[in-house]
Amino acid sequence: MINIFPDHTIEHINHVNDLGFSASSATKTIVPVQGSIPLVTFLAQKPLEQLPFAHCGKKTIPEASLTTSRCSIDTNPSSPSSTSSSADGKESKADDSYYGRTLRFSKWDPLAVALLERHIFVIIAGVHIKEAAKEPTFASITCAPGDNATITLSKVTGAAAANCTLKGTDLDLVSQVELQSPTDSNDKVDGASSVSGDNTQATLQFNTTDLAKLKGTTYTLYYSLKGGSPEATKLTVTVQPVISFSPASLSFSTTDRGPKTITLSNDGTTALTIKSVKVTGTKSGDFGAPTGSCVPVAPATTAAVPSGKTCTVSLTLATTTGSGTASLSVDYDGTGSPQVIQVTESSP
Repeated sequence: MINIFPDHTIEHINHVNDLGFSASSATKTIVPVQGSIPLVTFLAQKPLEQLPFAHCGKKTIPEASLTTSRCSIDTNPSSPSSTSSSADGKESKADDSYYGRTLRFSKWDPLAVALLERHIFVIIAGVHIKEAAKEPTFASITCAPGDNATITLSKVTGAAAANCTLKGTDLDLVSQVELQSPTDSNDKVDGASSVSGDNTQATLQFNTTDLAKLKGTTYTLYYSLKGGSPEATKLTVTVQPVISFSPASLSFSTTDRGPKTITLSNDGTTALTIKSVKVTGTKSGDFGAPTGSCVPVAPATTAAVPSGKTCTVSLTLATTTGSGTASLSVDYDGTGSPQVIQVTESSP
């Protein structure tokens, strides 16, 4: 380009870009992968025939009239010489501009043609067209602050949302995500997915209040495309509530009435105040009143569980009226209250 636009100003470069590579051009050429196509380039005749080396190789011109560098194939043309020739081969004084006098291309010597091949360049511009993806892929998910696949509610208390990082490909196609229990399709929470720049990584956000209402601990990640229905991925997320129970449920029968004990752990960073512990559901009348250190005892109206400590709840099947279920509900002053434990009664 230095031979055609010697000043290389930003204005000139932008002008060339606008003229030669405008995005508004109606004509586009597509080259397939591993393929090739012929390209035809048209050069303006007059400036081509005024190029300084157009006269190189003409026997009617003394060697002294053209600089050696201008007529050398191995070097770039330098400044214009002090003399040039006209179309009829007569020597004349060259002007101070870069271009000299015109010599029609049909009269060029092979040396001048060779110089043209060496010193004229055609710029070809284009873009890589990526095939539109139809489905995203999912590689891994990690959640803050532990950078693992666990959302620990006790560590995001006070935050409006819990954030996770999803990695894969074409994640910009995902419009919404969801955590759903593998055993209860109604135990789920919706989340938002956003991609910034690289579509191999997305930020997922789940409302902490909604997370605290979940009943289980292990959830499958679902995704939805725009206008599509949720589809399951192979990724799972563990939601660890502020309080946890061991065991996670209780089972009774006519031959196994209890009492049975469940341990409540305060996994939060502050003390937990338990307001009430009670049995609810269709079979609640078959069970006695809960007892244990988690249960407020009159005249106290609450029970306290320090951070990192545990308390217990014991339950007994007092009478049997057939198979069914009940729930042990623990009401406390934290996110996700009340927590509910399933209680099963079976008969022979």
